[in-house]
Amino acid sequence: MKYLTEQIVFQEIPSEISLAFEITNCPRRCPGCHTPELQGDCGEVLTIQKFDQICEKYASYDGKYMFGCVLFLGGEQHPEINDFLEHCRKNGFKTALYTGANSVDINVLKNLDYVKLGEYNEALGA
Repeated sequence: MKYLTEQIVFQEIPSEISLAFEITNCPRRCPGCHTPELQGDCGEVLTIQKFDQICEKYASYDGKYMFGCVLFLGGEQHPEINDFLEHCRKNGFKTALYTGANSVDINVLKNLDYVKLGEYNEALGA
């Protein structure tokens, strides 16, 4: 599983400060796609070790994190997504997934606190 960027976001998950990962290799091809660069095979491989390093970037001097939720923008098609979701939960983070899919595997769903389903609708901008 590869990611293009990671960033702290404030609006995607209500009442949560989230660390969001843009996952690449999206198979959806939604008309008017909001982020078409995520359709390509690009970015850096996300490993658990790399994930932990990124999280540490967003920790304060006293070890507290600047976020309480981890959001994956795509990625449900990758089998290893569940490893990341379980790792997040083990470390006390809530979990979220935005996907253009209309459904998500039950094993992924059980590891999510928040999920947004459905393809991008250009007319709605969402």
